[in-house]
Amino acid sequence: MVGKGYPENMTAHHILARRCWIFDLDGTLTLPVHDFAAIRSALGMTESDADILQFLASLPDAEAAARHARLIEIEYELAVKTAAAPGARRLLDQLLRRDARVGILTRNTREIALHTPDRS
Repeated sequence: MVGKGYPENMTAHHILARRCWIFDLDGTLTLPVHDFAAIRSALGMTESDADILQFLASLPDAEAAARHARLIEIEYELAVKTAAAPGARRLLDQLLRRDARVGILTRNTREIALHTPDRS
């Protein structure tokens, strides 16, 4: 792997020897399925509303709750459509066999994050 962004003294073996790993869920461990423009539209956002979660947090409580519920529905719909990224399962299996600690970072809810791997 020398020459692909790794220092000359670092090989794939050294990388896999690391004990702790954090992965992004959507678009890293899974193939990307999110159409953020469509999600923003479904939530009644304008193009100037860049961040979905910040937008929801800026709304009055009742309106925020209703739109957040819609966001959860959308995320579950997307979780059903997702698939594992090529090599993701193999990499995770290899890391877990080496007793590595693996974490998943996502802006989704915990329930959706736990549901997504079931589908991929």
